Amino acid sequence: MVTYSETSYSTDSLIESEMDASKPCRVLLVDDHDIMRQGLRMLLEKASHVTISGEARNGAEAVELALQLPHDLVVMDFQMPEMDGVQACQKIMEANSADRVLIISAHKEEMLVRRILASGAKGFISKDSDLHEFLAAIQCIMSGKIYLSQNFAQLEGPIKADLNRRVSRRKKISVDLSEREVQIVQLISDGLTSQEIGEHFGLSPRTVEAHRRNVMKKLGLNSTAEIVKFCMKLGYVH
Repeated sequence: MVTYSETSYSTDSLIESEMDASKPCRVLLVDDHDIMRQGLRMLLEKASHVTISGEARNGAEAVELALQLPHDLVVMDFQMPEMDGVQACQKIMEANSADRVLIISAHKEEMLVRRILASGAKGFISKDSDLHEFLAAIQCIMSGKIYLSQNFAQLEGPIKADLNRRVSRRKKISVDLSEREVQIVQLISDGLTSQEIGEHFGLSPRTVEAHRRNVMKKLGLNSTAEIVKFCMKLGYVH
């Protein structure tokens, strides 16, 4: 869990250098555990230039509130019922590509971090991070940068380079494939089954299979293996 221990540094100084003091950072908190969400609120309220614009208990509520409430940053847990943080982030970004999302998770797998950033999130932080790193992550994101937890600092370059390749390749095929089809192609190349992809997007396996067939028809492919090979050529996977 995020550590809320008191330290000798000033919490205000961590963020005020990159933020307009006359315009506080409005944060939307999302976590299905009340204690965790209350802890995050207490943490953020230590900084005078942060205000809480709203709270949500799951990904579905987060998407709804993100469309209704004014905010500058969504701080969201990854593992939640109904809709996880990645799914919620994708829907939020579909509605507003300029939105900022920071995802928190106790899991530290590299593939998860890649999924989080591929969803459009501006950062990932581990739940065992301390208060200093948490506020530093907010400062980094609000200054227009991407933040990765210190556990993945060494992967920042490769992950960002991979994302840039995906963006550039996506532009080349955007005329042929829809955004959802591109997302499904990426997950197919990551080895996910139709059942897993369906759970990821809240779709039935049958709908995923329909998307898969449409992709193969549009691109002139005949099998999943050819889809993976196609993704490798475009730089989606290595």
